[in-house]
Amino acid sequence: MEGIKECPTNSKKYNEESCKTQIHKLQEEYQQKRHIFNPNNKSPNLFNKRLHLRLQQYYNALNK
Repeated sequence: MEGIKECPTNSKKYNEESCKTQIHKLQEEYQQKRHIFNPNNKSPNLFNKRLHLRLQQYYNALNK
């Protein structure tokens, strides 16, 4: 089994260093985005608005 190499995720050096940097990056990103999100604001439901407009056009075309 000479062709099989050890996976880099199994080595301690790889896991410790990359885990710490990944966790640090995730924490920074979370801190930045945490202040942007406001659950009190309603998000626009573009799908329903567009569907409503298409249905209005469809029924208006049928009634002509």
